[in-house]
Amino acid sequence: MEHNNAYDIEDTIIFEEEDGTETEYNVDAIIEMNQKEYVLYSNDDEMLISEVVSENDETFLQEISENEVEQLIEAYEKAISEDQ
Repeated sequence: MEHNNAYDIEDTIIFEEEDGTETEYNVDAIIEMNQKEYVLYSNDDEMLISEVVSENDETFLQEISENEVEQLIEAYEKAISEDQ
């Protein structure tokens, strides 16, 4: 599944469905790993991690593998624990 929604990395990401419904997510973290950039975002119902992809002056989110999700969560938890 690929989210083809352009966005700027700010405090929120809003996805608009084909029927016009909007879902808002809070940006929790931007993570750089293996020369790629990922965004961790959540709302009251779910937490998601996607790769930030830029092509032809457009930025969109792309779904990542379970393995990448696990690596990113480990890196995020390590960074959080080091900050405390």
